[in-house]
Amino acid sequence: MLQTPQVQHTLMAYLRHELCTPIDATIGYSAMLLEELQTQPDSIFVADLQKIHTCSQQLLTLVTTILDPVQLEMSQIDGELSRFGAELRMELLTPISTIIGYCEMLLEEAPAELIADLDKIHTAAHQLLSLVNDIVHLAQQQLQRLTTPDTNSPLLLEHPVTAILLRSATTTLETLDRESTVTQSQGGMILVVDDNPTNCDLLSRQLKRQGYTVTTATNARQALRLLKAIAYDLILLDAIMPEIDGLELLQQLKQDDRFKHIPAIVISALETIDVAVKCIELGAEDYLQKPCNPILLQARIATSLEKKRLRDREILYRQQVEHLTATAAAIEERNRIAREIHDSLGHSLTALNVQMQAAATLLLTDPTQAHSFLSQAQRLGKTAMQEVRESVRALRTEERTEQPFAETIAALAEEFRQVTGITPNICLRLTQPLSFSVSKTLYRIVQEALTNISKYAGATEVQIHSIATEHRIDLKITDNGRGFNAHQQTTGFGLQGMQERIAALNGKFHLTTSPGSGCQIQVELPVLLN
Repeated sequence: MLQTPQVQHTLMAYLRHELCTPIDATIGYSAMLLEELQTQPDSIFVADLQKIHTCSQQLLTLVTTILDPVQLEMSQIDGELSRFGAELRMELLTPISTIIGYCEMLLEEAPAELIADLDKIHTAAHQLLSLVNDIVHLAQQQLQRLTTPDTNSPLLLEHPVTAILLRSATTTLETLDRESTVTQSQGGMILVVDDNPTNCDLLSRQLKRQGYTVTTATNARQALRLLKAIAYDLILLDAIMPEIDGLELLQQLKQDDRFKHIPAIVISALETIDVAVKCIELGAEDYLQKPCNPILLQARIATSLEKKRLRDREILYRQQVEHLTATAAAIEERNRIAREIHDSLGHSLTALNVQMQAAATLLLTDPTQAHSFLSQAQRLGKTAMQEVRESVRALRTEERTEQPFAETIAALAEEFRQVTGITPNICLRLTQPLSFSVSKTLYRIVQEALTNISKYAGATEVQIHSIATEHRIDLKITDNGRGFNAHQQTTGFGLQGMQERIAALNGKFHLTTSPGSGCQIQVELPVLLN
């Protein structure tokens, strides 16, 4: 009857899965009841519950051993399916009957708070008994499916063993109330996805006892609706579900940016390594085999949640870094705007003020000369207005002015001469064109230096020297004015603006001055490409 080892392996895995589902229920509910009665060790119900729990574990051992295809010789059941079914029933009947018997006694005597779980144990045991009594028919149905596999099965994994995912509807027990709160708890939000209501109820109650907030879904579509509405920290996912199976749902989640960061642990009765590998390849955090050891499950959940918390912290840290970076950029932009206004408009307004003061002084004694100063002041006023327009346009468009560096310095020197009467000595030795950023920075340094000299230095001589090499450009501005104490704190923005401009291009700024000894500004900048 069983023609290949692969078919035999598949059939055994299928039968083991079907029988283990109600066994898991009897183990889980009896364990929870025993835990509730820990504070009452002398209770007359503890001994009977312990017997139910022991028989349930015995059933699990028998099922996993008898239906192990590695230990089961093919000749034992080839053509002898009826005899095999009878032997299986004989092995399992005694512990099943024991569970049912003790459960019925407890249902008659136990307090009201234990009745609900005892009834679930009783229902699961009868479900198991029904499956065992009908094991031959169940096996024949599955063999028929295996010989004509559905290639459109949503969980076909390129391996024959996955045909067991064509599960029978007979494994579904009575519908249980699955309403659960969605309030965030300290332990974390967990979504349990399993088409078996008993499994959902067991996992939900076990996890709630451990401090987690749990929601359950019995199919993939319901799970997706919940995921869109609630921010979960972890998903416990059954691999075997009708319509959209667990692995297909896992694949959808990991391809969706909204959900791919949520860790998923796949739980399945399948013992094949192929399914476990497939789960990990699809992005599962872990894979556990039913029935899950509660301590192991708790450890895996705790580890997965901790990893997610670390990932969430990393994401939050990156967002904070991005925010701080944006804030720093905004501050730097504000400082750049302040430097532009100070260096350009401030220079023109300083010269304008000098001309107006000179005109006011000569207005009565030399009207002709005063008129000349007023004309110069009018020109400087137009220049200041033009500087304002240029600054606004530059802030909006970052427009570049490609005027050669030597020409811009010559224009500054001529303006300085007209204001102060001093002709600067200029020496520029440039072997190659300067980049826009270097040229603009040096222009602003010279502009600010000449403005300070005209306002404060009282100098009679000014020198502007610049030398460019292959790797750097040096600028030196010297005057023979009154100088100042470089260590004394000043309220001016000019020197600070110079230093910020140079630092932005990884350059060096040196100031040499003292009272009565003039002033020298030295700048070194790396040569930058346009």
